[in-house]
Amino acid sequence: MVRASTTPLRILSLRYGADAVYTEEIIDKSILGCDRVERSVEVFRPSVKGERYDKNAGDGDGGSNNPDGSRKEYRVIDYVKSTAGMSDRQRRKMKTTGEPILLRIVPEIEGDRIVFQIGTGDSILASQAAEKVYRDVSAININMGCPKKFSTAGGMGAALLDDPQRAADIVRSIRSALPSHISVSAKIRLLKDTPSTIDFVRTLVSAGASSITVHARTVGMKEQDEALLERLRPVIDSVKQYGGVEAVVNGDLYNREDMARVVEMSGADSVMVARPALYNTSIFRCKEDGGMLSKQEVIKEYVEECVRWQAHHKNAKYVIAEMMTNRRAPKSLLRSLPHNYPGNQTISKVCACHSISDLCKLWNVQMSMERWTKLLDIKPQTTTEHKYEDAYLLRLEKNDFGSSNRIQAEAILSKRPRIKDKEDEQKCK
Repeated sequence: MVRASTTPLRILSLRYGADAVYTEEIIDKSILGCDRVERSVEVFRPSVKGERYDKNAGDGDGGSNNPDGSRKEYRVIDYVKSTAGMSDRQRRKMKTTGEPILLRIVPEIEGDRIVFQIGTGDSILASQAAEKVYRDVSAININMGCPKKFSTAGGMGAALLDDPQRAADIVRSIRSALPSHISVSAKIRLLKDTPSTIDFVRTLVSAGASSITVHARTVGMKEQDEALLERLRPVIDSVKQYGGVEAVVNGDLYNREDMARVVEMSGADSVMVARPALYNTSIFRCKEDGGMLSKQEVIKEYVEECVRWQAHHKNAKYVIAEMMTNRRAPKSLLRSLPHNYPGNQTISKVCACHSISDLCKLWNVQMSMERWTKLLDIKPQTTTEHKYEDAYLLRLEKNDFGSSNRIQAEAILSKRPRIKDKEDEQKCK
């Protein structure tokens, strides 16, 4: 999820029980324009029964709101936008705003559970980008499902669905460039009909894809249209004809019961969730660990992770606002996706926050940047800010998505602020 699947949300998802997490989609040229930097971060680890913050920590390693809790130093890997090619003005601005970190990975926590999702339309750039990051991730996933114009216009995302040969060339190029233990996968959408989808899947597998994720919507469908889950079975069967190729399904799975039902119905090996994880990230918690938490508690713990891993406050605001709206959910599910916040938090109040500290106060998070995390070897820097205006988020609150004016409201929401920076044009928003 672009803008959302940054370090805090990925780590919170793993903490709740996710088997694997994906980076936000990052364009090949963007990652190639970065320098890889290793650093150390010292944090206080939370301890919640049934959760493990990293692979080496068990229960009882310090309370999440206890200043005397367990403190640990983590090695982080930052992909920092290179200053080469920057103007003098951009370099001067960077001294004030901090270096632009495109991607931060925490190997000890994410390690063999993080997948790098790439946006690409070129086999050469794709393999070069994959070669740059593969040592820090467990797999490479090619996004072939994004239907947005800014993606398809560049020959990326869903544009690849109409060009099987180019899609196969990209898979083949990445596969040949990486060691065999690094999985190469693709996320696609349903094509116009089942035979076309099956043919496309076979092309990808023949090129070297070891996992296929099928989103149960076609390119022309809106996010609010119900997923075509009944069309999944023959496609998944075609994937599983190839021994050792994983079949994953995606689309409107807002609870664990839905996940189990769709796995049984489709025959898939596993599921991928995106928007449901934004609605309530604790969807990954199993019943043995107490099941899903309240949205209030989840957002509070998300803010804690933002502090630990130095998220930019604007990026944090965007994610929280998305957590507080159902604008992307199908109409039939709206009644089953309530928003109750005992602290009377609103999107307007989130937008009024101008720092992570403000967000901590709003969500009653008893922590500070100085106490909870600090870079040991350089001046602390915040991770990359994603550009947007608060007015965009305020529309989420002002429009009644349950009313008859929903379609008109969604049309307004689709008009994002004009992109001003060239580097922003390369990101799938």
